[in-house]
Amino acid sequence: MSSSFQWHEVSLSTLIRPFLQLSYPTARPANPDSFPNANYYDIGLLDGCFIISTMAVFAILREIVRLHIMTPFANKFLFGNMRGYQCKTSKSKKANGHANGHANGHANGHSNGHANGNGHYAARRISARNRVRERNVIRFAEQGWAFVYYTIWWSFGVYIHFSLPTAPWKLDHLWIGYPHNPLPGPLKVYYLTQCAFWIHQLLIVNAEARRKDHIQMNAHHVITICLVFASYFLNLTRVGCLILVLMDFCDIVLPLAKMLRYLERTFACDCAFVTFLVSWFLTRHVAFLLILYSTLFRFPVLRPGAFIPNSGEIVTKELYYAFNAALIALQVLMCIWFTAIVKVAWSVMRGKPAEDTRSDEELPDSSDDEADDKLDEKKRQ
Repeated sequence: MSSSFQWHEVSLSTLIRPFLQLSYPTARPANPDSFPNANYYDIGLLDGCFIISTMAVFAILREIVRLHIMTPFANKFLFGNMRGYQCKTSKSKKANGHANGHANGHANGHSNGHANGNGHYAARRISARNRVRERNVIRFAEQGWAFVYYTIWWSFGVYIHFSLPTAPWKLDHLWIGYPHNPLPGPLKVYYLTQCAFWIHQLLIVNAEARRKDHIQMNAHHVITICLVFASYFLNLTRVGCLILVLMDFCDIVLPLAKMLRYLERTFACDCAFVTFLVSWFLTRHVAFLLILYSTLFRFPVLRPGAFIPNSGEIVTKELYYAFNAALIALQVLMCIWFTAIVKVAWSVMRGKPAEDTRSDEELPDSSDDEADDKLDEKKRQ
């Protein structure tokens, strides 16, 4: 009886452990070139358990940030104590409109009464504005979670990257000493949590209302997940870490710009958008292309064994081409998005406010406010 209970206890702890801590601990290398005091780990399929539990944590954190931090803040900022006042104003204007319209209608005729009975229109306009603000609160909360996540994980990624002997101006170090295995604990945590986040994002994109760029977003998330998995299991984590750090910086600035827009801070939104535009170009179309050049042309020079059959290299010729094809596909997708961003920038230069046309609007595109305006226009004619 006692031995049976002990066996169940041991087996349960063994099953739960991969979900709560890193798997495959191993001895620290004799002379590691990074993280000399960290624990080191190999890679394996049990790492998927840690990814699953991290996805659950992200789902909980997302709801906490959205519902209990960002939504109350946006409500307070946009509405403050004006909700009751606006409701009373709407009712008073509506009542006055009826009264004036009725009185003037009897005195001066139906046309004059209809002209002065404009309380309905004023009330509808206030109601429509409030509905827009309520939608902005929801969107502000969504972007707030993205801003919080990317700020924290970009900072974590910068710490990881500068702890490694690599830099954007020393890209050959991405391949010197390859394969870089075992992995230091911080790098493994960073990689697995990033993978969990992107899988979680893919689920959210397909669970919520579709946006205009639904297909592009799915393609981006699938490519990103494939690249993270491939670079992890092929021991290409150093180049993967550098790419993730470059990509995540823009994803801090864009949610910030959208949040400012939803808070109706147009000038600050435009400034953030210009920062986003410049950072996108520098990180995703300059620095990223330098990395792509390194993976395409420097890797074969520094790791020629990958192109020799049966050489024992982890990255074979076929995997080399597949990995670079995914990077090129990602660059093509970012070029498509950059075209849309430039169009927005042109609109800003012409005096219009910055507006992200890629994913703000839900499909099908039905606007209650536009319908209200058309109805009001007909009533006033």
